[in-house]
Amino acid sequence: MVEQFKQKTLECFQPIGDITVADIEATAYAYVQSVLDDMELGAKVVDVAVSGSRSRGMEDEKSDIDIVVEYAGNIKEDVLFNALHEDGLTLGGIDVDINPITECRTGRKR
Repeated sequence: MVEQFKQKTLECFQPIGDITVADIEATAYAYVQSVLDDMELGAKVVDVAVSGSRSRGMEDEKSDIDIVVEYAGNIKEDVLFNALHEDGLTLGGIDVDINPITECRTGRKR
């Protein structure tokens, strides 16, 4: 299901300058993992996906970049959310809104 969502995003996403979905996901992955590493909890990023209006080509000039980050570890989602938004992340001059979820909330079977 996650892979189908990501494929649809690739079809609908409107590049931001020369920034692609892959660029956004790689940057978000590195940023989140860096925050987790700084917290020294042994938590790890599992997967990253662009979501929201940009994932379906429905954005307007005020739209941020929504990201869902699946992670494994013993940190509460709200604590990680707050840590990820302390400094803020922007790409191409657009704010990035990162929403962390734990592995068990994705419905993905491993």
